[in-house]
Amino acid sequence: MENENLKKELDYLLKQQQLLAEIAIKLTKSEEFSETINYVINQLGEYTQVNRVYIFEDRYNNKESSNTYEWVKEGTTPQIKNLQNVPYSDLASWEKILKEKKKIIAEDINDLPVDLYEYLGPQNIKSILVFPIETSKRRFGFIGFDTTEEKRKWKETDVYLLETVSSILSNVYASNRVKTLLEEKIHELKKINELMVGRELRMSELKEEIKKLEK
Repeated sequence: MENENLKKELDYLLKQQQLLAEIAIKLTKSEEFSETINYVINQLGEYTQVNRVYIFEDRYNNKESSNTYEWVKEGTTPQIKNLQNVPYSDLASWEKILKEKKKIIAEDINDLPVDLYEYLGPQNIKSILVFPIETSKRRFGFIGFDTTEEKRKWKETDVYLLETVSSILSNVYASNRVKTLLEEKIHELKKINELMVGRELRMSELKEEIKKLEK
């Protein structure tokens, strides 16, 4: 029996490493950002057998956060439409715990501060595991697992998996932001160039019209 349990644990760890490698390759090489994120949370949900996997992205200088990606197990009620523009001021403990401990973990949400319990309870959440998506310079949001059918004692492998994925996502979000800013700047420069060219053409036309009038 002991050998059988050990084999199961080794098989689980091997599958986890394979999943992490696949996710890392997918995230760092894919050009389709949203499609890739949806694929990743789907894989995480199927593998861990939780009820929900989700990503929230911060807005308005990190004062609010919105649920932008969500995977739910069959039979689980989606929450994404109900979780838009959530003010951090309504969840002071959430932001505080993420900043100080770099994760929110609870086998039973009753063990969390009252403001979090009152917020998570109506969503039928029993257990929760969350990690920030951030770099040393910026917080982009967070990624989390929920169970709604029964309480779950989070294994070290669960924690390691989500922590590693959150770290990869942090780098991907940072790179995507730089790419987006560059694209915006290029578009801005193109518009300026078009305006300048338009002005030059107009000036040239005006000069020609003045010459005609002078004749």
